[in-house]
Amino acid sequence: MTPTQGHAPPVNKFPPWTLGELGVAVESERALRRIVLSQSEAIRAALLGEVRYLRRSKELAAEVASLEADAADREEMLAVAELMEALRAPR
Repeated sequence: MTPTQGHAPPVNKFPPWTLGELGVAVESERALRRIVLSQSEAIRAALLGEVRYLRRSKELAAEVASLEADAADREEMLAVAELMEALRAPR
């Protein structure tokens, strides 16, 4: 029977590109493993970055609340905003 009749060719009759393709497949699999590891590390880094961001956001919110509660600081912020508005170029 021939390969066209549904049977695989004998091992020694495989086309010459098969071994080369196998090598490419193995390298691709290794590269994919490296990428997956890198993606895993990237995800971990992103999660840690988000935790730091949220922690810093809470710290900044507390600092803003503290400054807003300071009457002298609010007066200074308003004075600076007024000065900046006066210095802005005409529209």
